[in-house]
Amino acid sequence: MLTIIPGLFSNSCYRHCFTPIGFTQFKSEENFDDMAIKLSFPSTRKYRMRLNRVTVRLIEDDEKDQWNKLVKEHHFLNSSRLAGNQLRYVAELYGRCVALLSFSASSYHLGLRDNWIGWSEEQLFQRRHFIVQNSRLLIMPDVTLKNLSSRVLSLCLKRLNTDWQTHFGHPVLLVETFVDPAYHRGTCYHAANWIRLGETKGFQRSSRGYYQSHGSPKALWIHPLRPDVQEILSSAQLTPELATSEIKLSSKYLLAKLPTESLNSLFDHLKTITDPRRRKGRRHTLASCLSVVVCGTLAGCDGLTECAELADSLNQPQRRALRTRYNLYTKKYEVPSYSTLWRTLAGTDPEEFEYVVKQWICQQQPKLPEAISIDGKALRATLDKNQKGHYVVSAVPHNLENDFFFRKA
Repeated sequence: MLTIIPGLFSNSCYRHCFTPIGFTQFKSEENFDDMAIKLSFPSTRKYRMRLNRVTVRLIEDDEKDQWNKLVKEHHFLNSSRLAGNQLRYVAELYGRCVALLSFSASSYHLGLRDNWIGWSEEQLFQRRHFIVQNSRLLIMPDVTLKNLSSRVLSLCLKRLNTDWQTHFGHPVLLVETFVDPAYHRGTCYHAANWIRLGETKGFQRSSRGYYQSHGSPKALWIHPLRPDVQEILSSAQLTPELATSEIKLSSKYLLAKLPTESLNSLFDHLKTITDPRRRKGRRHTLASCLSVVVCGTLAGCDGLTECAELADSLNQPQRRALRTRYNLYTKKYEVPSYSTLWRTLAGTDPEEFEYVVKQWICQQQPKLPEAISIDGKALRATLDKNQKGHYVVSAVPHNLENDFFFRKA
C-alpha cells in the first residue's frame, strides 16, 4: 500500500529522523534545516545528485517499534500489522529518514495474478511463498523530493531477493502490491516498471478459506524479479535450486482432492477381499481398514502411523464414503486405529490386495498414464531371518490431465 502525505516543513521544533543508531529528534530548527531536503534545486544535476544519494537498509531490531509507530500515524491504513514473513526497510538521505517500506507474505488467492502466471491449484499451494507483497510504502511528511517513491522502490527490489533468502531461506521471484484508487493512482509503480494487471473484485480474507466483500476494489500491480517468472512458476518441475524450497503437498490436501465417488467405488472393490479375521471382536470391516491404507498410500503417507493420522483427519462425508464404523451414540463415523490397521494388513493376502487395488486404479484411470511412481515397503513383523515376508508395493500414475487424484471441480 502506498501513501504520500503532501505538505511543506512545519514550524514544529521536534523532527523525527532515522539514523544508523535509531530514531533521534532535532530540537533546533536550524539543525533540522541543515539536514532537511531543499524544496527547490538550482540545477537538474544537483537534483540528481541528491536523489542518487538516497539509500535503503533493513531496520534494526530496536527500531521496529518506532517504525510501526510512524506507519500507524502517517499511513492512510493506520495500521502497521503485516502478515507472514516480513521485512521492514527505511530509506535515508544524509542520515535522515525519508521513506518507510515493508514486504510481507503474498495474498492467498488472486484471480488476476494466478491467471497471469498460469499455474495450477497445486502449484499455487506449493510455490506461493516465492511471491511477496509490498505491503507498505510511506513517504514521510514534508518530504517533497521528486521521483523519491520510484527510487526507493527500485533500490529495495535490487536487494530484496538477497535479503529474503538470508532471512527465510528461499528466493523471491515476483512482487505484488495493491493501490487504492480512492487515494492514489500508482504513478510511482508505473515509473518503477511495475505491471498493472487490473482491479480486484473487492474481497478480503476473513478466515481460513472464507472471503467477504469490502466494497473497495484495489488496483493490482506486479513486478517480476526474473524475466521468465511465468514459465518458472507454471512449469511441471522446478529447477534444482528452487525445487528444494518447494512446499510438499500435505496428505490432507491430497486426500481432499479425491472425489467421494472414487471413495465409494474403492470400498466396493475392497469388500471382495477375503477377511482372515475372526468374527468375534470385529469393529471395523476389512474393506474400510484397507480403504484407509490405500488412501494413505496414494496421499504419500510413510507407514501405517501416518495412515492412521490421516484417517483421523477425514471429514464425516469421507468417512461415510469409506463405510467406516458408525457410532449410534455419538452419531458420527469412526475410523480404525493404528493397531487395527496393523493387524488387518498383516493378515491380508498381499497378492489379492494388490490385484483388487490395481483394478480400482484402472477403473479410475481409463487412459494409460505418462509415468508411474512405484514404491515398496516391507511389513517388518512378517520378515524372517532371510528377510522373506510380506511386502506392499504401491504404484501411482503421474498423468496430470487424467489423474483422478487431481480432478478439477
